[in-house]
Amino acid sequence: MSGEIEKACAVSQKERGMYRKFIVKRCDGRDQTDRAGAVYFVLDMTYDPYAKAAVEAYVTACFDTHPKLAIDLIRQYGLTNMRLPR
Repeated sequence: MSGEIEKACAVSQKERGMYRKFIVKRCDGRDQTDRAGAVYFVLDMTYDPYAKAAVEAYVTACFDTHPKLAIDLIRQYGLTNMRLPR
């Protein structure tokens, strides 16, 4: 383990802050050279009590330009009671 990960694992989840925890890669086989240097942020939709609010904010932000994505997220995560932008 790297020193950063060992240090992060030595403290409680609430004290930990951000650290590299996951490796994200494409699952559709496409080349990722067009997204070189992209940084991803993973949400735990099952156990993180703040993830749903984060996705709701994302839905609100992307609704006008990516309505299909917004609707898919609403359905996937049961966000049917959220207020959509007009």
